[in-house]
Amino acid sequence: MRAMVLLSLRNIRKNKIRFGLTTFAVLLGVSFVVASFVLSDGLRSSLNTMIGTGFENVDVQVRAESDLDEIAFTDRQIDESVADILVDIDGVAAVDPNTDSMSVTPLNGNGEPLGSMMSPVVAVSWDGSEIGALRLVDGRVPGPGEFVLDQATAERENMVIGQTYDVVGSRGPEPFELVGINRFGEEGTLGDFGMASFQLAELQRLDESEGLVRYIDVAGEPGVDAEVLASRIDAALPSGVEAVAQEALVSELEDELGGVISIFGNVLLAFALVAVFVSTFIIGNTFNILLGQRVRQLSLLRALGASSRQIRFGALFEALVIGLVASIVGLAGGVGLALGLRWIMDLMGLSLPTIDIIINARTIILALVVGIGVTLVASLSPARRAASISPMAGMRAGFRFGSGEGTKRTIIAIVLAVIGAAGIAYGLFGGSDNTALLFSVLGLGAVCAFVAVSMFSPLFSSPSASFLGLPLEHLPGNKITGHMARKNAAKNNKRTASTAAGLMIGLALIAMASVVATSLKSSFRAEMESTVVSDYFVTASNQGSFSSRVGEQVAALPEVESVSSVRYGNARIGGEQHGVTAAEIELLDELLDVGLVSGDPTASPDATDLLLQSDVAEELGVAVGDTVPVDFAAGGTVTMTVSGIYENSFLVGDYMIDLSAWESYFTDQNDATLSIKLADGVTLEEAGEALQPLAAAFPQLEFETNAEFQERVEGQLDTLLIIINVFLGLAIVIALLGITNTMALSVLERTREIGLMRAIGMTRRQTRSLVRLEAGVVSVFGALLGVAVGIIFGWFAVLAIPGEMIDRLTIPYLSLAIYVVIAAVAGLVAASFPARRASRLNILDSINEM
Repeated sequence: MRAMVLLSLRNIRKNKIRFGLTTFAVLLGVSFVVASFVLSDGLRSSLNTMIGTGFENVDVQVRAESDLDEIAFTDRQIDESVADILVDIDGVAAVDPNTDSMSVTPLNGNGEPLGSMMSPVVAVSWDGSEIGALRLVDGRVPGPGEFVLDQATAERENMVIGQTYDVVGSRGPEPFELVGINRFGEEGTLGDFGMASFQLAELQRLDESEGLVRYIDVAGEPGVDAEVLASRIDAALPSGVEAVAQEALVSELEDELGGVISIFGNVLLAFALVAVFVSTFIIGNTFNILLGQRVRQLSLLRALGASSRQIRFGALFEALVIGLVASIVGLAGGVGLALGLRWIMDLMGLSLPTIDIIINARTIILALVVGIGVTLVASLSPARRAASISPMAGMRAGFRFGSGEGTKRTIIAIVLAVIGAAGIAYGLFGGSDNTALLFSVLGLGAVCAFVAVSMFSPLFSSPSASFLGLPLEHLPGNKITGHMARKNAAKNNKRTASTAAGLMIGLALIAMASVVATSLKSSFRAEMESTVVSDYFVTASNQGSFSSRVGEQVAALPEVESVSSVRYGNARIGGEQHGVTAAEIELLDELLDVGLVSGDPTASPDATDLLLQSDVAEELGVAVGDTVPVDFAAGGTVTMTVSGIYENSFLVGDYMIDLSAWESYFTDQNDATLSIKLADGVTLEEAGEALQPLAAAFPQLEFETNAEFQERVEGQLDTLLIIINVFLGLAIVIALLGITNTMALSVLERTREIGLMRAIGMTRRQTRSLVRLEAGVVSVFGALLGVAVGIIFGWFAVLAIPGEMIDRLTIPYLSLAIYVVIAAVAGLVAASFPARRASRLNILDSINEM
């Protein structure tokens, strides 16, 4: 075996560029895997440190007691007078009542609201207390008519101490002086998550929550155990209020943020596995070509006494070296990629806090498993095939190393296709409550389906390449070159199929995402046109809430016929927590067409009315007039009567209550959306002019027509699609490396052929064109195959997504055509290096090449 090791190392040294390209393809996949873990582990560590810092001096926190998650920025409010109870409890050293608000928004020097949906700036109360995490950096603690801003936001918005800025509260903008800069503990930043600090009484006045706070931080006396202190406080608290000790509080927040980070990390890992999957095709193709070029050498070794086992070992050892190098370098590359991904997210408005660089043992092990495992698995088939060739057959002129056809291969492809279809069907339509199982089966099914397609593709790659290359034979002044490029692409069906496979996978996923996004936009547009009767919408630019006073002022305009506030919260219905929508049911017919099936909920709605979507009503086994117990966080259990059943849950969800019920059973009385119907004869232009003073008074709000609201939502979907495509683009880059690698190896394989063509008059320019055009044909084949598979996958996804989200299949033909063109151009560019190398080959040396 020692001789085979030395021979393998010699082959790697001799073909450094080719093995380097292969290693780089694996390295990219490994780096993405490492980056996903480094980023998620670093974020988790940084946020856990921040949480620990934030609650370092908080022994106990007092807050509203609830086992429901209300859709509000923080927990429910409690009476501020609870703080008076706490100061007299034995062991309490200090009490710090606090509140926060998403409906209070400072403006910068240009009159623009601070923060956005991706980078919110939250108004918090702060009196300079050392109990919490905020620390003064410059200036002073805020008083009446003053506020303090966190350091990162102040620098980003160029806001200066001593200057006066408007702050928009429930009554509109008021001038406030910026008197200080603070920061969150020692870290100083929470990414783009900013905080504007106000005196407690001022913030309560601004959002009309006088006498109410979100939570009360308690510091115990030295030597008092936090758990003991929490028990003492709990015993003295009124009903509906609880005390949580520091350890439980920190653990709770770490678990909540850890869950979000895990989702984020898993999404990155999914993209990383796509890149690794594409890499396996490139490695397998590369080893097929390399070993195919060395058939004579390997056969000669067999003739001299080397066993099949030694030949197989030599090929696998080369793969092992590549995988090991890729894994080691990929660890360093993963750290750099993690920082790069964080920078990209900053550019997209998804700023993250500074992350700790953490490389756990798990990350190192996975990097080695992925890098070495992928290369070994991908090289198994070529190694086995090379070892099985008889010495005499391998030394025969014209021997072909595998055609990609055969009964055994076809049977395996059919089995994989069946398994893939079953896995995809179960993952999309299985209906299991185990999300991890569904995604695992779906992923396995997709892998099997892609492998099956790649195994089937050699059966039709030659005729497809010949057909796609037909236009090349009619290129002006380059017909001969185009003819040869077409023939070369069609000549080796397996090579063409394998080279195109990586591109096929990347384009298939991008095409699938495009089909789903376009279908979602099309469904949303159709639902808006058929369901929404409202002429105008008012929403907060940061997707937060805003004062109900805005709705009162809108309703007072003569141009407006009716206005309904819309609010979103949670309640327990049928033993499970569900989202509920609150609106003025009396105005339901004027604002939405929900497809009422039974009942007349608009007649005389009250706080006990409940409207259900028809499928939900059937599931609960109730009809109009039946009663349903509903648990609210603030209102307790309420027996509600089903007053209406509707079909269309678009924008309203499956459960609706009247606004009077919200006012009775929820503490937060701010609005999430206003839905406006104009008076008869009033045009949108006239309404816009009438609403302009309110838009100026509340610049943090979006006053949009139906069409503008629709356009903005569609724009958000487009942004999401761009983000997905950016991450999937890595798979495309790896696929293009595969094209570069394949064309470089193809040039080497046809060195003598190229030399002969140059000798009989082919110019260097024609030689470059020959290689590029061949790569172009392969790229178009892979792109078209990927688009076709992507459309099928997109169709399955549309069928699996609930009808209230997507009810139609829409194929973005123009976008898909653009993707194919981009892939073709990218293939031409990827072939530039091997094309240039082919054109510079020495004619005589090439002819003498054996």
